[in-house]
Amino acid sequence: VFIDSPLTMLVTAIASILMVAGWYACRHRIRHIAETRDGYTGKAPVIANRMPIS
Repeated sequence: VFIDSPLTMLVTAIASILMVAGWYACRHRIRHIAETRDGYTGKAPVIANRMPIS
């Protein structure tokens, strides 16, 4: 990893912290959306065009 300046390192650290905080803030809503779609794959099969093992 090449760090050109301390500012780059600071911005990267802040962005990483904000992404983790955002995930924890939204994870319950994301989980709820995923649970409502459990078992629904639409027109696509769960495993598309699986190749037989021979």
